Amino acid sequence: MRCKNCGCENDDNLYICQNCGSPLYDDGEPIVDSDNAGTQVFGAVESDMADGTADGTQMSAEEELRRMKEKQAEDKKKQTTAIIIVLVVVLLAVIAGIVFAVVHAKNAKEETTLSTVKVSQTTETTTEEKTTVTTTEKQTSEVSTSEVTTLATYNVSVNVIGNGEVDGENEYSDGDKVTLIANADDGYEFEGWYEGSKKISSDTRYDFTITKDRYLTANFVISESTTEGADTISGEDDG
Repeated sequence: MRCKNCGCENDDNLYICQNCGSPLYDDGEPIVDSDNAGTQVFGAVESDMADGTADGTQMSAEEELRRMKEKQAEDKKKQTTAIIIVLVVVLLAVIAGIVFAVVHAKNAKEETTLSTVKVSQTTETTTEEKTTVTTTEKQTSEVSTSEVTTLATYNVSVNVIGNGEVDGENEYSDGDKVTLIANADDGYEFEGWYEGSKKISSDTRYDFTITKDRYLTANFVISESTTEGADTISGEDDG
C-alpha cells in the first residue's frame, strides 16, 4: 500500500505509514486483510469491532501509531546521543591540542632562556678571563718597567766653584746623551770641568753619554781682563 502523504510503500496489513505515521486508509474505505483473503474491513475501528481481531495478531491503528512514534522518538534520541558524543570527542581533541601547544611553547621558552643564560655565562667567563690576563700582563709590564727604570737611572751633579751657573744637572736614564753648559758671571770666566781632581774638559759645553752617576766640578775664576783693569786703575791712583 502506497502512503498518500509521503509515497512510501507499506505492507498491505499496515494501517498507518511506517515512514511518516499517516493513516493509509480513510474512514469508511475498505481495507484488504492479507491474512483473510477476500475479507474487507471498513475502517480500523469498525474492523476491530466486527471481527474482534479473530486471530489475536491484528493490532489497532492507534497501537501501531503509538509504536511507530515510540520508534521514531527512540531513533531521534539515538541520533541526538551520537551527535553529543561526536561533539564531546571533538571538544576533547581541541582541548588536548591547546594543552599540547601551551606545553610545547613553555618548554621551548625555557630551553631558549637556558641557552641564553649559558651563552651569557660563557661570555662573562671569557671576558673575565681576558680581563684577568690583560690585567696580569699590564701588572707584569708595569713591574718590569719599574724595575728597569729603577736600575737604569743615573744622576748628574755639578759642584760650582766661583761665580757662575751650570745648565744640565738632572736625572737621566742609562744611555742618554747629556749636555752640560757653563755660564760665567760678569768678571769671571770658565776655567774647566773636573771629575775628582782630574780635569776632563776646558770647553764651556761638555757632552757625554751617561752610564753611571756623575759628580763633576765647574771651576770659574776671575777673568784676566778684570784683573788687568784693576791693576791699571790701581797704578793710576798711585801716580
